[in-house]
This record gives sequence, structure tokens and C-alpha cells, in this order.
Amino acid sequence: MKSMIQWAFVAMLGIAVLAGCVKTGSVVEQQPLAQKLPKTATVGVIVKVMNPEWQADADHLKEGLHHELAAHGWKYGDNPDFMFEVTVVDFDKGSKGARMFNAGGEAELHADVVLKTRDGAIAAKLGVMGNSKRQSSTTVGGYNTSWADSLPARAVRATIEQISEYLQSRG
Repeated sequence: MKSMIQWAFVAMLGIAVLAGCVKTGSVVEQQPLAQKLPKTATVGVIVKVMNPEWQADADHLKEGLHHELAAHGWKYGDNPDFMFEVTVVDFDKGSKGARMFNAGGEAELHADVVLKTRDGAIAAKLGVMGNSKRQSSTTVGGYNTSWADSLPARAVRATIEQISEYLQSRG
């Protein structure tokens, strides 16, 4: 009986760990990175939107990507060595109400990213998706508090992280 209880505990722990390890996006290489981005390179970021209602989120994406790149050693430049041209092609901002009742409602941002060299040559083309799923959840008094988070902001942050992780894995 004791080993059965231990086995059940281990199984429940495994399920809890897997549930907390949610992938928050993906990168699809449409044209793989042609060259490594040297840490001495300067970078620029342009973010365009397909829907004007997404402009505020696009501005956060631009600022966040700029800061993320700087945190990994790339400097911003007026005449950059590499330019990130990001186009937000689809953005489902999710539903806090649906999340509150565990009925989905996650936000999801889809962007096309074209990385160009100073002379305009394409160094990479990526399809990037970021979603608002959490790596872990927060509870207070047994109540899930993640429904109160800004779903669009989490999806924007996940998109930035996907681009950064892609560059780090190729550097």
C-alpha cells in the first residue's frame, strides 16, 4: 500500500511539473540565419502592424526587443549593421474572463521577422509566435491569480523571448 501511495505521489508530481513547463511560443525558420551576429554589431528594430489597433503593443515589442538585444551585448545604432524588421501579422489578445473560468483565453501574437544586413541582404526570415501561457502559475489562498495578468503584454514578452532565444542558440 505504501509503495502505491508513493507511486501516485510521484505521478502527480510529474504531471504538475509538466503542466508548469509550458512552451510560450515558437520560431519557424523560413530562411535560417545566414551568419552569426557578432556582439560588436549594432542593431536596429522596426515594428510594423497589420492592424492599427495593435500599435501600442507593437511599440512595446520594439522597445522590449531593443532592451533584450542590448542585454545580450548588441548596441543600438543609427546606421545599424543589422536591422530587425518585425511585422505583427496576427494578434489575438485573449480573454481574461475565459481564463478566469479555465476556458482558455490565452493571447497569441504572430510576427514575421526579417533580419537584414546594412546593405539590405536578408540574413534570416522567421515566423515567430508568442503566447501568454505562463511557465508557472501564482496562487493566493488557493485561488489562481494569473487571470488578472495582462495577456497581451505576456504574449509580447514571449515573442521577444523567442527571438532572443533563437539568436542565442545560433550565436
